[in-house]
Amino acid sequence: MKNTYKVSLFTCLALAFTQHSLANDLKQFQKSWTGEYDERKITVFIQTLDYKQLTGYSILGANKQNFSGQVRGTPNSKAYKAIAVESGPKASSGTFTLVMDVNQPNKIEASWESSLGNVKPKFFELKPQQCRYQLTEGAFPEASQRLLKDVDLQISPEDLDLMRNTIYARHGYSFANKQVASYFATENWYMPCNTNVEAQLTAIEKTNIQRIKKVRPYMEKMQWGR
Repeated sequence: MKNTYKVSLFTCLALAFTQHSLANDLKQFQKSWTGEYDERKITVFIQTLDYKQLTGYSILGANKQNFSGQVRGTPNSKAYKAIAVESGPKASSGTFTLVMDVNQPNKIEASWESSLGNVKPKFFELKPQQCRYQLTEGAFPEASQRLLKDVDLQISPEDLDLMRNTIYARHGYSFANKQVASYFATENWYMPCNTNVEAQLTAIEKTNIQRIKKVRPYMEKMQWGR
């Protein structure tokens, strides 16, 4: 009887140690990640993560999708795989596979497959990055730093669009327009964090956006180049 008790106690202690080791290994992956996805950027926020499950959400274009799933792995391998299913409508949701290697804590190998199989599977790499206001980054930084004057707005319609979109990009706006999203995907500082950033815009930025919008129709009529 005593031997059986000792074995049971040892088993419980071993299980507790394993679970504790798993939790410590995985804790470093509980943060925000971003990477290139189909010529755009996707951001994956891992909110909870332990030896059993994970929860979080992703931001891509105009879509914010919650997900949850299970984690598999052992402390000996130091490699863990999470299968996370999105909770949105099947037509626009799918399943993430996230491979986390403790020996490479700054990288997650990821893939995504559609729930209906009507979209090509995606394979990509995620790197850690934090959402923050990028006041000095991107084209035309003055648009976020001071009120724009007439001389600042004497530029092509395309540059006016870029000036306005960059204000939003500095706040981590996730662009629904794929062409615009693809442009900012090439910027290392850019990270899609929200599908609506209106409340985050400064008074200066709000005024400048309105000035850009008012001027742009007139700039269409001007002749640029030869």
